[in-house]
Amino acid sequence: MRKRKKVIYWPDKLAHLLDNTYIKGLVSHNLGYLYSLQNEHHKAIDYYISSMEYERQRNVNVNYLLNTILCIIIEKYNIGDSKECGTWIDEGLHLLCEHPHDYFREYYYHFHIYRYLIDPPGNDTLATFIEEEALPYFREKDHKDSIIKYAYILAQHFKKLYKYKQANHYYEVSLRTINNNHHLGGIIL
Repeated sequence: MRKRKKVIYWPDKLAHLLDNTYIKGLVSHNLGYLYSLQNEHHKAIDYYISSMEYERQRNVNVNYLLNTILCIIIEKYNIGDSKECGTWIDEGLHLLCEHPHDYFREYYYHFHIYRYLIDPPGNDTLATFIEEEALPYFREKDHKDSIIKYAYILAQHFKKLYKYKQANHYYEVSLRTINNNHHLGGIIL
């Protein structure tokens, strides 16, 4: 049996040689993101958690922590680990309560949408929340990536309920946003 060779990333090695906590956290977060793009969720989670540890050592702006927590939530959701996903949602919401600035409002929406996704309340609460609160907020702030993602989630939700007209509407919202913003996903003809 062959031993797997550990991959060494030069930015990671350099950050450790410099013993710079900020760079270590940044590199760990970015490596987590790269693994996420490759659908290597467990590796992504490991790097995100490592990034959290460095961020906490530095007492960074809470926005960095919230962003990393959101990334962990997404990865935990992607691997179907609802229990851990819920734990990280709770941690994120706790941080939001400690720092109730409007600046962090977007995370409120992200965390609650994932809460509904892992623990559906059994009615159209998810759809109502996304339609009436989250999407208007993300439109106002011009967060196109969130509009694409949550419109798509709504479309899938309505499709499962056999509400094809509403599903089609949200597929179109998602697709139109992608088409109008080529850098977010290319051109779909």
